[in-house]
Order: sequence, then structure tokens, then C-alpha cells
Amino acid sequence: MKKFTALMLALMMSLSLVACGNKTDDSNNADDANTDNNTEQTGGTLVLGTSADYAPYEFMYADDSGTMQYAGIDISAGQYIADELGMELQVENMSFDYLLTSLAKGDFDIVMAAIEVTPERLQSADFSDPYYTDLPAMILVKADAADQYNTLADFAGKSVGAQTATTKEAVVTDQMEGANLVSLSLVTDLVNELVYGKVDAIVVDGAVAEQYAEANPDLAIAPASSELGEAMPYCIAVAKGDPKGLLPGINEAIAKMTSENKMEEFIAAADELSGKAVETAKRNGEPVKAPIEVEATRNSDTAPTVKIELPRNSGDTKVEIPVSNVKPGTVAVLVHADGTEEIIKNSVPTEDGIQLTVNGGATVKIVDNSKDFIDTRNHWAKDEINFVASRELFKGVTEEHFGVERTMTRAMVNTVLARLAGVDTTPSAGQNWYDKGIAWARENGVSDGSNPNGSVTREQLAAMLYRYAGSPAVSGSLPFSDAGSVSDYAQNALIWATQNGILNGYADGRVVPAANSQRSQVAAMMARFIQNAQ
Repeated sequence: MKKFTALMLALMMSLSLVACGNKTDDSNNADDANTDNNTEQTGGTLVLGTSADYAPYEFMYADDSGTMQYAGIDISAGQYIADELGMELQVENMSFDYLLTSLAKGDFDIVMAAIEVTPERLQSADFSDPYYTDLPAMILVKADAADQYNTLADFAGKSVGAQTATTKEAVVTDQMEGANLVSLSLVTDLVNELVYGKVDAIVVDGAVAEQYAEANPDLAIAPASSELGEAMPYCIAVAKGDPKGLLPGINEAIAKMTSENKMEEFIAAADELSGKAVETAKRNGEPVKAPIEVEATRNSDTAPTVKIELPRNSGDTKVEIPVSNVKPGTVAVLVHADGTEEIIKNSVPTEDGIQLTVNGGATVKIVDNSKDFIDTRNHWAKDEINFVASRELFKGVTEEHFGVERTMTRAMVNTVLARLAGVDTTPSAGQNWYDKGIAWARENGVSDGSNPNGSVTREQLAAMLYRYAGSPAVSGSLPFSDAGSVSDYAQNALIWATQNGILNGYADGRVVPAANSQRSQVAAMMARFIQNAQ
């Protein structure tokens, strides 16, 4: 049994505005996959229905010209079968849970989507001989909790995700007694829900689980996976009764494909494609760019949604989504599968769009969350204040005023940095507004939490940012005339902040390290920190 050495997707990014009906609208753009097959189905065309969100079997990627193409093991196998039948292949894409229904309606000739035969599916479709068998299903959990799940009984009372209308749902309901099933249409959304703690575990095909666990040190395969049983083979679905008489030819093609060991060839081809664009971008020090352009809206309900999937072994990868009207207040908003949304604090506007860091995949909205304060309209730090306020790191002192000249306290800075780290700083009953921020700062070595109401100085602020960044090694010296007045503890921090464009001196050549920091100054340094040093 082949273990995939890499999950494929040079880049898979598809734009979906609000979904209409059952299909995901890719089927209305068949020219993305086959530019010459936009006519009605003929006897010479084999229409293959799939769900192109399941690398390595089927996915979409941007070719060198930026055109979206279908690829993957099933797509290659489908092309082989079409060739053997003397037919042209046309690929159409929709959500997995609607594939067999659409097959029965005559929308497709065949369905290939890593699909397993079950008694329920046999009621609505007929199936070919097996063409491939994956690894057995596995349970993916957070790595730090893996030792809690040694048997299936350990999942009682836990939330366990599975892809909608797949056999993995039955694994949860039939074998994991007491587990609470969470069904989602996309595997990438399942993984995101696990990463962000929305579910305790997910059940996926073994090869998929292994790739995610290998690529993300925060994820692991639960020991209880060994209790799930054997893998089921994948087959090709045709309409019930095989009205077009395709099965005999398909089975002959599968037999020939097997004898020629073509599946290994298809896997190798997918591996070669895997991560090509990502690797090239990283090598050149550039973000991976989406082959689409969107326009941000002020209303999240109407904002464009972008689904991102990268090779699971690519690790943290910078992705740039082109935005036609990008502003300092343009943000990427992470969309969880339950519909809740979360502003990605370190999403950064660029000249051409919005840049964010992705590991594996994400579903995001692009929103213009710009803030307009009366006292910032003609201020030198207007853009930086808009940047931090739109990411909800700062709030105004009132709805209309930011408070540009007010000094910033140590408690305020601790709270802002905690928000940047993803901490919910909302105080619990009986807490001060800054308690959670200070607790986070202490735990993470950013600050000792002392004197929360004291004003933060410029060198103290630089030191906090430096510690947040992990206290990287520095070299060189400070270029300021009053460099000798910098405290010993802040020397490296100020060198680092200056070299990364976070801290600027005054027009007279001084840095004035002991000066109290105004809210506008802190906002500016925070914005530069996120843009230049994150």
C-alpha cells in the first residue's frame, strides 16, 4: 500500500461568493479544466463529477499562467479511462455530498472522488471494480492530547468531525460510542476546526491523516486509530442500472491500468506537482499569490470568500490574495465551519492585496474594516492607527476619537500584545480589564506585569516587542546621538527595532528612550512590527 510522500497542491484557491443551489459553481467554468469542452454532452465526452477539495485525489491548482486546472490521482485515472474508451474527459466539480444525487439526475457520466461502496450508495448507483485502496481511516487529534485517546471509548462526549456523506460519518456514529458527530463538507474545514479547537478530533483517510500530522507538529494520529479496522477500496460510480453501458469498458480499463501499474505513476505525477508553486515562492522570498482578484466590502455578509489549500507538507506559508481596493484597514477574516468569524490580526495589506500566513488551508473573507477617527484624519500616523484599529488590537477612547496624544500604559501594551497572540482579553467577573493581558505577558516572558498603570516608555515598548518576537540575535549599534542613555536591558531591543523599521528617531537625531509613549506612537510601532517583523 502506497503512502503518499506529499499531498498535492501547488496552489488551490477558489473564489466563492455566496453559494447558490447545490453546486459550488466550478462546474459552470468547465473551460478551467478543458477549454474545448463547453458544448452539450455527446457520445464522445465522458463527464466526470468530483469534489476537488480532497488532495491528493482531486484538487485544483494554478498553472504558470494563473489558470485554474483540475489535477490529482482520480483525475489522472479518469483521463486514462477516458482515453481507453476513446472519449474526451470533462471534469465538473461540486460538494461531495451532492455527487451521487447529481449522477442520478444525469449531470455526470461517472463519479470519481475517492468513493467507497456502501449499501446505502448501492441503492442509487452502480460501481466499478476497485481501482485503489488507501490506508485505513485514522483519527487526527491535537498532538498534546494524543495520549488521552488510546481506545475508541475515550472519545465519549467528545466532538469528532467527519466529511459529510462519507463513510467516515459512520465510523464516528457506529464505532465511537458516545462521540458527538460534527459533519462538514470540506476536509480542509475539518482540519481548521481541529487546529482552532472547535472539535476534539476528526476522522479522515489514513494517507490524509498522516500528511497533516507530518506537516503540522501540533497534530497527531490518535493511538485509538488502530481499532478502526481495514481500509475500503475506491470505486467509480455510474448511474443505477448503468444506462449508458459504461461499466464493462471502465472495468477493462481499470484492469489494464492495474496491470500497467499506472496508479503508482499517477501518484508520482501528483507528488511532482505537489508544492511546486509554494517551493518556488519560498525560494524567491515571495508569497504564493492567488490567481484571483477580489474586492473587499464593508459588510462581512457580502464580502468575498476565498478558500485556500496548500500542500500539507509546506508548513507556514505566506499567501497573497490580490485585492482591487486594498487599504490599511483591509483585513482577512478567518471563517470557521460553524460560521463564526475571527479577524486574522497579522494579515497585512500589500501594494497588490492582503498577505497572510497559512498552514495547510483556510477559508477567509476579505473585509474593509477601516476605522475613521476625527483626531486621526490629518495625523501623521493615520494609516498605522487604521491598521491596528481595524484588526481590533486597539479601540478608540470614544467612538469618534482615538486619543492620539494620550500616553499608553504598560497594561494597555500587554493587552494589545495578548490580542495579537490570539488571547481573548475580555475580563471575567471580578477582574480588572487588563488582568488577562498581564497574565499572558507574564506567562510568555513579554513583561513582568509590574506597575500596570504606569506609562510605557519608548525603550520599554521596544523591549516588549522584542521579547514577543523571541529575542532574536542582533548585531550593530544604535545610530542615535543619545544612544548612551539607552538602558542596558533595552540595548538589543532598540537595535532590533531600529533595524526592522519599527522604531524611528526624532528629527534631531535622538531616540529619547525614556520618553513616555503616546497612543499614536504605540500604534505606529505595533503596525510596523506586524508588517516588518512578523
